[in-house]
Amino acid sequence: MSVEDIKVEVRTGWSDVPAADLCLRIIDFLAARREDELRMLTFRELSVAAGVDDVDAELLTAVAILRNLSVLDARALLVDADEMEYEIDPSDLAEAHLTGELVHPHTGELVENYAGRLVPFFVPTKRFLAESNSV
Repeated sequence: MSVEDIKVEVRTGWSDVPAADLCLRIIDFLAARREDELRMLTFRELSVAAGVDDVDAELLTAVAILRNLSVLDARALLVDADEMEYEIDPSDLAEAHLTGELVHPHTGELVENYAGRLVPFFVPTKRFLAESNSV
């Protein structure tokens, strides 16, 4: 599915949702940048890309739509007690959500209150990057 196809799907499938306009702006933002500029997109960066001042329900809806359309993948950083940052493998994060426990990727110890130590971020999917680079 090309970038234009994705935009058409947003316009037709979510035409009655205010977040659809934000989706289109974020898609344009992503398509206009090099892959190395898109390695860690925070909610704040996505709000700038969407042209909104705050991370609000509308932006969260836009991100959910873009995840549903396989434009964005969710990731997370663990900020440990020493303020060190570690990217958490998506499968480890999924397991932590199921079990309620996260193993520190460096020390192997269980992380207390792991959810409070996670910083969410997003990356474009490989499929989206391939489509946006082929334009």
